[in-house]
Amino acid sequence: MKYLLLTLFFNVTIYLIEFYLDIRQYFKLKGSSLPARLNNYVTPKQFHDMKTYNLLRLSFTRLQSTFALFIEFMILLFYILPSFYRFSLRLNHWIFGWDETHEIGIGVTFLFLTSAFSAVLKMPFELYRLSVIDSKFVESAVETTRAIAGWVIDQAKVFLLTTFIGIPLLSLILKLLSMGSAFHWSYLWMGSIAVSVVISELYPNYLLPLFYKIEPFPESDIRTKIEGTIARLGFPVKDIVLIENFSSGGGNVVVTGSATGQATNLRISIYQNVLETLNEDDLLAILVHELNHFICKDNMKDLAMQIISMAIFLLSLSRCIYDKEFYKSFGFENVTNPGIGLLLFSYYYQAIGSAISVITNIVHRQFEYNCDIFAEENGYSIDEALIKMHVDNVFSLIVDKHYSRYYNSHPSLLERIENIKLYRERKKKTLVFSSSLGDLIDLEERKLRKQQEEQGESMTGENKAKLE
Repeated sequence: MKYLLLTLFFNVTIYLIEFYLDIRQYFKLKGSSLPARLNNYVTPKQFHDMKTYNLLRLSFTRLQSTFALFIEFMILLFYILPSFYRFSLRLNHWIFGWDETHEIGIGVTFLFLTSAFSAVLKMPFELYRLSVIDSKFVESAVETTRAIAGWVIDQAKVFLLTTFIGIPLLSLILKLLSMGSAFHWSYLWMGSIAVSVVISELYPNYLLPLFYKIEPFPESDIRTKIEGTIARLGFPVKDIVLIENFSSGGGNVVVTGSATGQATNLRISIYQNVLETLNEDDLLAILVHELNHFICKDNMKDLAMQIISMAIFLLSLSRCIYDKEFYKSFGFENVTNPGIGLLLFSYYYQAIGSAISVITNIVHRQFEYNCDIFAEENGYSIDEALIKMHVDNVFSLIVDKHYSRYYNSHPSLLERIENIKLYRERKKKTLVFSSSLGDLIDLEERKLRKQQEEQGESMTGENKAKLE
């Protein structure tokens, strides 16, 4: 029973923390006015619409989270998961003639059913958001229809990927877990590292085209400037592609490739809506920002953090998944199926996962600050580009600092603008100090020369007196 009580306690604690942060964000938005820095980019009506949209989304998201917590309590307190397990047993016996000794098949079926149940519960919220909330802030019903159609297509693609790739991988994971070795978690850890590396390599060329239309970037002046900018920073470009957005939000400039010594292999991916939003100087500023992520190997650092996080998860999992009391706490008697243990532990681990997420957010936010400054150091003013991208993507312009640190891997727009402002002030003070120091040195040198001249004249007068 202790595991169940701890799970409920941790998850309620996380819910209350997030509820408190949502309240802070709500009142921050509610009492906000258009920042003076954005007057040239956002009209009062646009700001009012964005503010209204984000207030609606915030309230709706909190309602969805409250419903999810309620469902979680019902599932755990009334032991509904054992019913899913018994149904999985009957289903596998009916189709394949399997009994509970076929742990892998039963576990995969159990996880598939619970995942499908979760998706069905989320579906009305997603459709309501797209068809009601988001539709209030688009120009026509056609955009709403396109957004819903795009969401349905994406869900179908995710289902196919889960079926043909996820199920085999899940079967392998459950097989390793069923071995019961003291080092099984390390095998899974090494396997997860291999999968992460493979997916990161396959994503740009094979997975991304499943969701977006990708074509070569046309020959133009801006392409020449892009190639010239990157070459000036010492990196030849292998390929530049244009990614078509099917939705109004999102989009960025993405730099991918590998670097070993002097050998570089860069691919620049530019989303269509970014190209339409930014002028040439703004686009180059964002490009230089993204290039610094590549130079500093931020993606590799992010992968390292994921690997460490996975090690913590798997090591913790290994301490619970073979404990019969762990299963018994959630209503499973004499059952130690690894598929069930994996799902139960995902409930139990949520608080730790949230804490790790906050830590990684802090690191990611520093990455963004550093890359903004890199663009400034190379002569590109990036603040205007950031403003245009935030306005175009209907991101919240007003974000509570604690809310932002908890939820967001990127600083808010105004936080980044403030950081750039502080950098420019430091740079200006440095230039003023250098100029003042130079003037002081020149003054001292003139004084020294004058003293030397006066001493020379005095010596000449004394010599003349001695001769006389």
